[in-house]
Amino acid sequence: DEVEALCQFNNTRASHYLRARNDPEEALLQLQDNDVPCKRDTRLPSAIVIDESYSSSPELLRSKQWVVQDGAASLIVPLLDARPGMRIWDVCAAPGGKTFQLADTIEGKGLIVATDKNRNRLASLNEQAQNLDVECVESFTWDALSDPFPLDFEVFDAILVDAPCSGWGTFRRNPDLRWRLRPDTEAYLAERSLRILERAQEQLKPGGVMVYSTCTLAPEENEKTVDTFLLNHKEFERESVAAYLPEAFQQAVTPAGDLSLFPSRWSLDGAYGARLRKKGTSVG
Repeated sequence: DEVEALCQFNNTRASHYLRARNDPEEALLQLQDNDVPCKRDTRLPSAIVIDESYSSSPELLRSKQWVVQDGAASLIVPLLDARPGMRIWDVCAAPGGKTFQLADTIEGKGLIVATDKNRNRLASLNEQAQNLDVECVESFTWDALSDPFPLDFEVFDAILVDAPCSGWGTFRRNPDLRWRLRPDTEAYLAERSLRILERAQEQLKPGGVMVYSTCTLAPEENEKTVDTFLLNHKEFERESVAAYLPEAFQQAVTPAGDLSLFPSRWSLDGAYGARLRKKGTSVG
């Protein structure tokens, strides 16, 4: 039944989601005044859903009042419990949805270092940061699998590893994935994700938090990757994400304490998130 429901869900048109950067009710009224068919997703604090029949305009996307971000994706950043003044590294940052959510979360007070190996996607991130008047983000091109750390790279209070993944949770938005995925894709990407985690953890302060996330449903890329990382790094411990999720999503917490969104159950993209703390003196 679950498989059939997922297949049917994947063949529906996905709604467009916006994350209001300030007052969601004010953003909703502004959109409705411009004849945009939309409503609040009350399960999420800042989410606005635009009817799937609406074709959005470039002018709409350039507004400083909101950013395009799926509701599932917006649940990941709160797992970091970011606060003003923190120094945060977004390892695989492009196209920037979570980067800008982090910037709004810390109220622009602090530093977010955004890295990505794709120069063009990072250029788009920088352009959007300028359009949104986000000034606390510093970005540079960096391959998480191979490039050496810059000599002036300081340790971070928190790190987000939103890993490149097979995308099983996004078939509605990316139907071509059904033809591009191979039987060995999950194992290949899981190995790469583990290597990214291994490198990123070197730059995390004792007491700091690293969040690992994907948009896939594959256990190899999700909980099994985290389990392997924790076996290799006894200085880390898994923390439950429950305290950082809205009440409506408490049933999406796994027995191990991770976030796991199954698309057809939640009418959202699939998403996975784990919260890992590096043992030691807590970060102030």
